[in-house]
Amino acid sequence: MHNTCVGVVFCLLGLLVPLFRLANVSRIFFVLMKEKATKKSSKPAFQKILNYLLFQDFTTPDFSSGYANLSESFVENNKTGISTEEVLNSKLIDIFKIQLLNLNYEDRGQIIDTILDDKNSYDVLLFLFTMEIEKHFKNKPDNIQAEFLKMLLYYQSDNQLNTLILIYFRLYFVDLFEAKFSKSPQISEQEYESVLKIYTTKKIQFE
Repeated sequence: MHNTCVGVVFCLLGLLVPLFRLANVSRIFFVLMKEKATKKSSKPAFQKILNYLLFQDFTTPDFSSGYANLSESFVENNKTGISTEEVLNSKLIDIFKIQLLNLNYEDRGQIIDTILDDKNSYDVLLFLFTMEIEKHFKNKPDNIQAEFLKMLLYYQSDNQLNTLILIYFRLYFVDLFEAKFSKSPQISEQEYESVLKIYTTKKIQFE
């Protein structure tokens, strides 16, 4: 019953997970949670995504001249009020669908750790997951939270994305596109360091 519910929810959210693989996730869950205690506090996964949004590359650019060029995509979408526009939201989802799958196992684990450590984000994503379950099933699973954790952890273990992680990243980075830089279409090293600090420490504010 549990695996069927989670599999259908993945399908309803637009990202189908093979049901036979979900049986393995409960075992993986305990292994990954044990690893969590030894992970470093830095966030290279979030820096890679930030770099891609700014420069269309995971790597940090050369700031030997004091400045680096922003990508054409970022400059095109860098304007006041754009964070509420559906066009940008759609573009971000498309970017994350590809780039989050290009992260390695450790990076994916860091993303899951961050969500689990952020009670506000965790609670809101769990709520959205619960609403999907209640919307489509008369009888809820015995433990919705366990099913939710399985779905999150499946991203780290098998690199299988789900819509809730995409929603999380869209909300996390969307306001980046309203940032103002002194010499656009370039960003200074100091400005980059400032933005990097924000997007490796911030908490999402859900309304």
